[in-house]
Amino acid sequence: MLRDLSGVRGDNPILDERSLQVLFARFPKIVESQLNARRIPVSGLELYRCEDVCDSGRVDLAFRERSGKRIVLIELQLGLADKDHHDRLAGYVLDYTDRLGASNVIGAHFAERFPAGLPRYMPPLYRSRYTISSMLRRAAALEFRDEEIFGLCSPKPPVDAFARLSYLNGFFAFMGRGNHTTLRQIINNIPNIVKNPRQIRNPEYRARLFVRFGKSFGLLEQKDGVVRLTSLGMSYSESVDRSFLWSLNQTQRRLLIAGIAGARCTNGHKFGMFCLLKAVDEADAASPGSREQLLASFVSLCSAEMRWSPGSRKASFGWYLEYSSELLLLERRMRSDEAPFLTPIGRELMALLSRQYAAFDMERRLVLGSSRHPF
Repeated sequence: MLRDLSGVRGDNPILDERSLQVLFARFPKIVESQLNARRIPVSGLELYRCEDVCDSGRVDLAFRERSGKRIVLIELQLGLADKDHHDRLAGYVLDYTDRLGASNVIGAHFAERFPAGLPRYMPPLYRSRYTISSMLRRAAALEFRDEEIFGLCSPKPPVDAFARLSYLNGFFAFMGRGNHTTLRQIINNIPNIVKNPRQIRNPEYRARLFVRFGKSFGLLEQKDGVVRLTSLGMSYSESVDRSFLWSLNQTQRRLLIAGIAGARCTNGHKFGMFCLLKAVDEADAASPGSREQLLASFVSLCSAEMRWSPGSRKASFGWYLEYSSELLLLERRMRSDEAPFLTPIGRELMALLSRQYAAFDMERRLVLGSSRHPF
């Protein structure tokens, strides 16, 4: 399930014509842009039929314009085009024209290469050359657009973070004085908020990191330049014990767990916590593994092998391992090189997040359309 969230931006190579057919069916805009580049004025294409049987054979894809003006038939071919596919497409266009009793049917032959010996393509037949890499790039861009529209972006754990969650306490002690503030005021007060002011070289970066973390855990909201505490954030601020400022108490742990459990599945910090807990659970189910094996499993579940450098992998793993330990979701073993194991509350949270991400994956498939099963 986790790896399916990466969509077409993951390892999803086009291996056969069926895969290409799936891609075009899911993203008719790719077909439309290819034809527009050939000065074929089609617009608003929608999938009409796939593998439609007619007298001349089986049509790979049929699209129609939302206006109802045209039907566009597609013959797909990997590699070098040949005359058989050209003739087959011509037959499809005639069959559809007879079937619909209209003359607004056009056919397009998509292939990677067209030899010089093919018959000349005359309207209503056209040809369009493509490359697999360009098709994948366009599909990734269209998928990302749809994800943003529907609020279903693939979650990505952030690679910049605090070493410990308890370092948030100085910030929330500051926020508790007035309940709301601005980013500029936070920046100006960074020396009074952080544990070690001498280590802060970029106050604005640290201020934005505080706000980002607070929003991820449901403790803050930001609107029109004003940063405010949520009801959960007010409870967290009130629970800060200034006598033990740089450690979490039981109330704070409960509030942070509640914030993560209630966050959207697109939340990067939530996904990072889930991947860490899932990696620990899988390692423990097999046999107690090493920290190196756990790190590799965590990075794989995050689908971050290509995105993260070796340094980022190690740092992110260390951060989420520390967060889970601070929240008492994990318990470390006697040997420091062995992977930890889930506590009872860690196992409960992992089970809850598993159900949430399973539902999220179903929502993505329903709304965005599965790249594997669009028809």
